[in-house]
Amino acid sequence: MTNPADGSLVGRVPSLDRTTIEQAIAAAEAARADWAARPARERAALCGGGMI
Repeated sequence: MTNPADGSLVGRVPSLDRTTIEQAIAAAEAARADWAARPARERAALCGGGMI
């Protein structure tokens, strides 16, 4: 992925097959309810952020 403002590289995205992508989506959907139930401060801390 490149920054559209200056063309610099900002990240890499692996090339995955359809099955792997579908498994990743299913895992994310399964985790969503638990994640949404956590308070914002806890989610921020788990993402490496500080207090909101």
